[in-house]
Amino acid sequence: MEKVYQPKEVESKWSKIWQKEGYFAPKLDQKKKPFTIVIPPPNVTGSLHMGHALNNTIQDILIRQKRMEGVPTLWLPGVDHAGIATQVVVEKELAKEGKTRFSLGKENFVEKIWAWYKKHGQVITNQLKRLGCSLDWTRERFTMDKKYEKAVEEAFLHYYKKGWIYQGERLVNWCPRCLTSLSDLELEHKEIKGRLWYIKYPLTKNGSQKATQGYIVVATTRPETVLGDTAVAVNPEDSRYKDLVGKKVSLPLMNREIQIIADRRVDQKFGTGAVKVTPAHDQVDFEIGENHQLEKISVIDEKGEMTKEAGVYAGLDRFKARAKVLEDLENLNLIDKIELYQSSIPHCYRCQTVIEPLISKQWFLKMAALAKGAADAVKEGKVKFIPKEKEKIYFNWLENIRDWCVSRQIWWGHKIPIWYCGDPNMRRMGFAEPIVHQVFDGKTKTYRLRDHGFTVGDKVVFERSATREVFGQGIMKQVTKTTVGELPLDDKAHWSTYKTVEDLIEAFKQHNPETEVHPETPAFIYGYEFIPVEKVSLGCGQIIAYCEEPKRCPVCANTKLTRDPDTLDTWFSSALWPFATLGWPNDSYQHPASPAGGSANSSQPANKDKISDLSYFYPTTVLSTARDIINLWVARMIFSGLEFTGEVPFKEVYIHPTILTLSGKRMSKSLGTGIDPMDLIEKYGADATRFGLMYIMGTSQDIRFTEDAIIAARNFTNKIWNATRFVLMKNGNVSDRPQRANSNHPDDKWILEELDKTVKSVKNDLKNYRFGQASHALYDFFWKAFADIYIEKSKPRRQDSQKTLEEVLEKFLRLLHPFMPYLTEELWQSLPNKTGETIMLSPYPE
Repeated sequence: MEKVYQPKEVESKWSKIWQKEGYFAPKLDQKKKPFTIVIPPPNVTGSLHMGHALNNTIQDILIRQKRMEGVPTLWLPGVDHAGIATQVVVEKELAKEGKTRFSLGKENFVEKIWAWYKKHGQVITNQLKRLGCSLDWTRERFTMDKKYEKAVEEAFLHYYKKGWIYQGERLVNWCPRCLTSLSDLELEHKEIKGRLWYIKYPLTKNGSQKATQGYIVVATTRPETVLGDTAVAVNPEDSRYKDLVGKKVSLPLMNREIQIIADRRVDQKFGTGAVKVTPAHDQVDFEIGENHQLEKISVIDEKGEMTKEAGVYAGLDRFKARAKVLEDLENLNLIDKIELYQSSIPHCYRCQTVIEPLISKQWFLKMAALAKGAADAVKEGKVKFIPKEKEKIYFNWLENIRDWCVSRQIWWGHKIPIWYCGDPNMRRMGFAEPIVHQVFDGKTKTYRLRDHGFTVGDKVVFERSATREVFGQGIMKQVTKTTVGELPLDDKAHWSTYKTVEDLIEAFKQHNPETEVHPETPAFIYGYEFIPVEKVSLGCGQIIAYCEEPKRCPVCANTKLTRDPDTLDTWFSSALWPFATLGWPNDSYQHPASPAGGSANSSQPANKDKISDLSYFYPTTVLSTARDIINLWVARMIFSGLEFTGEVPFKEVYIHPTILTLSGKRMSKSLGTGIDPMDLIEKYGADATRFGLMYIMGTSQDIRFTEDAIIAARNFTNKIWNATRFVLMKNGNVSDRPQRANSNHPDDKWILEELDKTVKSVKNDLKNYRFGQASHALYDFFWKAFADIYIEKSKPRRQDSQKTLEEVLEKFLRLLHPFMPYLTEELWQSLPNKTGETIMLSPYPE
């Protein structure tokens, strides 16, 4: 043995040997229940950060322990295509050349990203290998590989056919820089010290905006959106405004009247208790607008500039428009007062641009049934969170969930498998099957509670609500806004005729359960001229959902079809990770039922001597991940697993601690507070980095990192190295080993008992995910009990104690191996009493 431990040389040597010999691949045995982990796939853009180092060390410890226990183990590797993140990185590279994705065009830009992936995509993979992660690299997956792409398309089509995926114009989080929608979970909220402006809205008298009778004052942090207001709202329980509900005000700067309405969502304690309602630019306002059938006026566009609806402010940047609006309000003496106010402002999680809520046409996934299934799985104990209190984050999101906007307007990612026959932007109207027959029988009018935005002359696609099959088109001849109470009761434009308004209201409620319906509820009369589909020319408007590009429209046989330009949210594909990586939906990955030496990929058809990965390794055993993606990823994997396989994707979810700076703040590369684990590995070795991270894990969910922990772990590796040299050397030569040890000696009995206690303690700690306690037990036993006490006591009777020294050392190295794989393999190979070809496959101590 060398006098000094050289981690670089040892790590490089054993990393190559392990991979060459195929030790990381599982030995499939149908008589044994496997232990499976799928790696949380790092972004293809990324490099190893401290969170990765921590989490992958945790997973490797679990995998190595189970492998040594003789359990068939699979730790499946892969990377995520990371839609927006990757696109932003490549766009920044293009910017250095004075180019943009728009100057390149979509096809060339996507090719540019693929080229970037081929050049940089293996960076983090190679870093994981250096960390010592015993992932089965023969099964490595990428969320944009061909088989995974098919799985994503199948998932989308499954939801679409069930009627759970739908297209609609809804309020979404919009990034004006990335030009795409974002989910609530993709936002970063920053506390910003701003202002709260109190604005006076003049009350009108007798419908005259000039004859005013005082003001109602509303408070807002976004005065530029005043231009899109369509109501002022107060809480119905607020006595201050009881007499004003139903009256009208003149909208400042825009010369139009809007109504004062009552809604329970208004917080009486915010500002004056009266709020402006801008349905096109605020989520709560959008919901209020839906319930009260308010007009939605978009005054800010996708680039963050004011639209023509903003009048004289059209074309201005939204923040410049804010300054101009405030100036004009001040000149009109309509600003009552200004207060300092701290707001939580959402930003794009990738480019840090302030988000703009916009109404946009997007694809949505209905979440009610999926969320219930995911919640029930945890409530019923099918999935267990560790620590248990992390369930609160999970349940809180599921209980307050909205339909998931799954479409994105970026160019890198999974294409939505939708094609359009004819103009993709044609408006649509669904009809229940009994009403379809009425339309063919001559019905020329329909009554709706929703404003479809139609105008006279519009061509509208008519489709069956249940199947979304197009049966014709309608030319709008009449568009009338009225109220439910004003609709004629005996008109067969309804589902049937009614005797009373109350009967009609009940019918509307059955078809619109989420809408408040009363006589004053706005209603819309649409009169039309019907054109059967066989008489429609230039594309019938059918939406075609299909994996492969269809050759013609199944309804009208048109061959000129247009694909939907959007891509899917990255998390839609990531949600399929635990089973799509194992062969779903085809269950096509077949492997030998395992002679020694692991398994290799096979393209041969399944037979009795083959085992499919999906049937054998799914459901997986445990997921280890960070708390900040419980909702982004964990919940979505659970409901996806239940929906597509009928089983939960994993039985336990371990939420690991977050690594913070020593002062308790999040690590950040941009702020200079981030630490590169590769630098630590370079200085101290992979084993020291791994063990040091485990050693400072406590019961708290936060770790305040100090490099001292890694230094201490490095010293520990040296201690183990030197102690092993002592055990193996005597007077400069390998000792002559006695045939029998004097195990009756009190010192020998004591150290063997201490080792047994440590084995039990470590195994119990690992079973309960107490990696910090296990590390302390290992450290204390070796340094204090074995090295400082037993070795010193053994020196006077070296010959008698040699067998015990070797026995304790060999067993301890096996116990330590999951934590320090490189060092333990190197030392174990030097032991005269080892059995087997590698410590990785030797038995874990009992």
